[in-house]
Amino acid sequence: MKRSTMQIMRMNRKKPKGAEINFKQKALPASDRDLVILAEKLTEFEVPLNVLLQAMSIAAYDGTAAFRYADHYLNHLNNKNELESLFLLQSNTDLENSLSLTKKISNLVPEIFSEQI
Repeated sequence: MKRSTMQIMRMNRKKPKGAEINFKQKALPASDRDLVILAEKLTEFEVPLNVLLQAMSIAAYDGTAAFRYADHYLNHLNNKNELESLFLLQSNTDLENSLSLTKKISNLVPEIFSEQI
């Protein structure tokens, strides 16, 4: 059976270095100490109970994946809070600007009325 040029090129093509799957690293379940650390890490913040339970169930099979899950959730929560505080800061500056504009207008209003009288 003859092989086409494309088949030969595919066979000779080198795989990128990161493409191999490393089966040497086994997923190890978290120890009791790791579970306590994970629970303390998540309960420092107000997280829903299902997030805590999900992290614990992941830890039963893979401890490092459970910590990655918790870190990802906490980073997401932190970014969300930073965004909300940025919006609050922006709305506060808008409020201050509108209040200062209102004061300026109220100072001008008596002058306008006094000129007409």
